[in-house]
This record gives sequence, structure tokens and C-alpha cells, in this order.
Amino acid sequence: MKRLGLWDIIGGASLLVFLSTMAVSYLRIDENERTVTEAVLDASQEIQTGHEWMGLYHQDQRVGYAHVEKSAHGDDGYRYSVETRLQTRSFGEDLHLDVDMEASLNRDLVLQSFNFKIKAGPARFSGRGLVEENTLKLSVDTGGQTIERTMDLKEPPALKSMMGPSISRLDLTPGKTHRFPVFDPITQSNQTVEIEVVGPDTVIVVDAIVPVTHIRQRVAGMTLNAWLNSRGEMLRQELGMGLVAVRETEAQATARASGGRVDLVESTKIPVHRKADPKGNETERVLILSGEGIEGFDLADHRQTVHGNRITIRRETRSAGLPLQEESDLPSLKPEPLIQSDHPEIRRAAQEALGDAKDTRKGALNIMRWVHENVEQRSVIGLPSAIETLKNRVGDCNEHTNLFIALSRAAGIPSRSVVGLMYADGRYGYHAWAEVKTQGGWMSVDATWNQAPVDLNHLALIRGGLVEQAKLVQLFGNLEITVEER
Repeated sequence: MKRLGLWDIIGGASLLVFLSTMAVSYLRIDENERTVTEAVLDASQEIQTGHEWMGLYHQDQRVGYAHVEKSAHGDDGYRYSVETRLQTRSFGEDLHLDVDMEASLNRDLVLQSFNFKIKAGPARFSGRGLVEENTLKLSVDTGGQTIERTMDLKEPPALKSMMGPSISRLDLTPGKTHRFPVFDPITQSNQTVEIEVVGPDTVIVVDAIVPVTHIRQRVAGMTLNAWLNSRGEMLRQELGMGLVAVRETEAQATARASGGRVDLVESTKIPVHRKADPKGNETERVLILSGEGIEGFDLADHRQTVHGNRITIRRETRSAGLPLQEESDLPSLKPEPLIQSDHPEIRRAAQEALGDAKDTRKGALNIMRWVHENVEQRSVIGLPSAIETLKNRVGDCNEHTNLFIALSRAAGIPSRSVVGLMYADGRYGYHAWAEVKTQGGWMSVDATWNQAPVDLNHLALIRGGLVEQAKLVQLFGNLEITVEER
């Protein structure tokens, strides 16, 4: 079975969640009729149909593009279509991510409906949504299964990756602050975006210096800078992780990407001051964490104690398992959109993986070994759907973890996801594993590395799925870790 070497970090799914924060404004006219600079300098406030192209860069390396088409739809409404293409590299492999989204808006630019499709390696993920007054009806297709749910809304949201129409209607007077709701189809969650208007500035677009308004967007704990023209069109946006979106011509944006030489995941790794035991065999490990955003995370749990910015990690005490549970209203036993523990194929695989286990501890160990032996370790950019992973038998730590949790819940073992950091090769990288319920409380299980409980190389940050994981992006590039000498 192929391994990822010393590293197996959360990169793929985090990157997809991260890219969903892109907020491009799409009030464009057709570039075949005018040059890009003529178009962006047009002071008209009217909504115009046509195309927009933005190149995606990591520092000076082209890694993909975003293409937007806007057209009239229905009675004075509009349709926005966005395709994003990203090429990067991780663990020596080329990774390709295709995200297509389409939205219908009424004449007041209020979201009416949308659909999306994600292709990342072997995984496929698609869905659609319909907004009816204060209700969102959402259908998601993954692994041959359609999952439907209804969400309550305080007011119709914008799509997280299509905030342009909402931004274009704001008062962009310097010093103004605005807040409005957005929906993220990738994490399937409602969020709030805060827009701070910084003031006048200029950017270079193709061949001209263009006057713009500088704004800051705050969403999911991140602060993203952007520059808009007088009509509210996004001309440049910093995305973090070294990524930036730049307004370009079609030829420029679609030029061959050099992303095969760019490893975006590499930028999330955290250097460590003083090295730790690479095997994680100490009795305890003390870390000193510093950096913007870390104060918002509750790091204390059954294996971690916190004193200021000092975190002490201790080995878990082994405990006997609990009886397997037939049915329960516990969240840790219920299916989720990406953890389809009620799917017939998941249930069949769970019984095979469970073997003769009669309690949660032995059952978790059997399922952990089964996932570790049957899922190829390969870095992917995609949503970690358990049924997709069972079908394709490939994935990184997110896929291993979600499949482990789905199988465990199907077998009657309460389980939940943990996202944090893992130490290897002198650095910490983002990683996912699981926890299962035993008589003594929660026991950590890492199906990727075949560890239960996990060693001291694991530092837990948050618990939960992609909605919680989205909070991690605010830490990218901001953390520093020192291993305290003992």
C-alpha cells in the first residue's frame, strides 16, 4: 500500500474549503467588444452581461483561473456561472480541482436557486439549492446517494463564492462596515461576511493603472483583502496561502498553468523551534504556541492541558470499551452529509470490518486496521465523502477519518472527527483523525497511521466536520510552535 512518506496532512479538503472563500464580482460586459481596461474603467452603474476572467497565482506561479459568465434570466433576473480550475502539487503528485457553480438571481440580485459540481481526482460531489422565502432546500449527490435537507434562513443569502452582486450594492464610502449572510455549498453552512471599506487605491489591470476601492472581507475567521472598481467589480483579491486572483484577459488567464511546480500544502506547514521525539514516545510533550487567531481555539481536552500559551500533551489512559449501541439519538452515532453511516454499502462494510468485536474499543481497533489496509494513502483535493472513499479506496487523512467514522457509527460505535496538527520531519502539519467513546471517555484513533490511542505527535485543535474545519484557515501562516525542553 502506498504511503505519503512522513507527511499526511489535511491539505486537500482544507484547500477546497479555503478556495470557497473566493468572492469575485461578476458585473461584466463581453470582452470581444471592448478591451479589459476599457471595460473595468467604464463608470456605468448598470448591470451588464458577458464574461470575466481571473488568473489564479501562487506568488509568481500560475496555478489556474476563474471564469465567470453572466446572462439575463427569466423576468428581469440574472444567471451567474462560475468555473474554477486549479492545478497544484502535493507529495510529488499533480492535483487538479474543478469547481463549477451556477446561480439564478432576481432583478434585485437576491439569490433564488443554485447548483454546483466538484471534481477532484476520483471523487465527484454535486448538488442544488432552492431559496423559498426564509428556507433553503438543499440536495447533495455523492457516492450515488442523494441527501436532502432543509435549512432555516433569517434572510436570503448570497453564495459564498458569488458575493459580488451583494458587494456591488454596498455603500463603499471609506470607513463603512457592512455585514450580510452567505451560504457555503461546500461546507453546507450559513456564515456572515463583514466588509470593511478601507479607502481609495490603485491596481494594475493588464496594461493600465486603475483607480479602485480597497476593502477587507472577514469570514470564517479570515481577513481577505480585495480591490474593486467603481461598479463593485473585483479586480484583485488576496486569498491567503500565497494565492491571489488577478483580473486578466481570457488568453492570459487560460495560459498553461505552472501549478505542477507549486505545492500549496507546503505553505501550511509550521516550523518548530527545538526538535521533538519523531516517534512521539515521550511521557508528555510541552508546546508553546503563538500566533494570531490561536486564542479563539479551546485546546484543553482529556489529553491536553492548557496554561496560557503552554499546551501539555500526555498519553491517554487505556480504557475498556462500551457495549455496541443498536440505536441512539447521539450526534456521534447519526449520519451526516459526508458521513453516510446509514448507507447500505457502509453498513455491509462495517460488519466486515467489525469482525467479532462486541465492544467499542475492540470494534474501533478492528475498523481502524480495516480502513488502514483497504484505503490507499494518496493526497487529494476534494470533499471527504465516506461512501465515495469506500467506492474508490483512495484518499488522505480526511478520507480515512470520515470512512472510519461512518463505519464505526454504522457498527454502533459513537465516534467523532478531530482536526489538528501532527509532528513529522521537524515540522507540524494539519491532520485529521477520530475519537470513539469508551468506558473511560473518548479514545483517539488515527486510521491513516494505524494508531489507537494516538501518539504525542498529535495536537488536537477542534472537533467536527468541514464547518468546523473551515476555522483552521485563519491559522495558515500565522502559527509558531516551540517544543519546551524537559
